[in-house]
Amino acid sequence: MQPSRKTFQQKGKWVERHTKTEILLCACGGKYLKTRVDQVQCVRCMTKSRI
Repeated sequence: MQPSRKTFQQKGKWVERHTKTEILLCACGGKYLKTRVDQVQCVRCMTKSRI
């Protein structure tokens, strides 16, 4: 995996982001960013399982 060359501002200075965000594929076919610990499905599927 090659590092991303994206830059953003933090505290008024330009910072280069060195990590690449992983985009995972859910069983339903939707894509999601892993934002929670032990997350294995997209948010849409997580809310469906609660209802």
